[in-house]
Amino acid sequence: MDRHYWKRHFDDERRIKREQNKPIHRPIVNYEKFDYLKRKSKTQEEVKNESLRSELITYKELLRKEYENRDRLLMELHKEKQKVHRYCIQLQQIQKCLHKTK
Repeated sequence: MDRHYWKRHFDDERRIKREQNKPIHRPIVNYEKFDYLKRKSKTQEEVKNESLRSELITYKELLRKEYENRDRLLMELHKEKQKVHRYCIQLQQIQKCLHKTK
């Protein structure tokens, strides 16, 4: 037999032994359970929807703050009106007393 034949034969045997002794790579983690770790690209429509949603949330927050500010200012205005009304009544009473003494 030819020398090349035996060389191939022994090379094949060594390769087969290495493949048999080679540890099989098995993933430690079952990736199906952890599919949330996979990166999923978003479509342009999803990106647009997400940006619009965040913008909407921002505007809602701004509107809520404006309403709170408006309510606070209305309360202050009401308090001031009450003070003015009370002072007017006091002033009228003082004027009445002054007119009576004349």
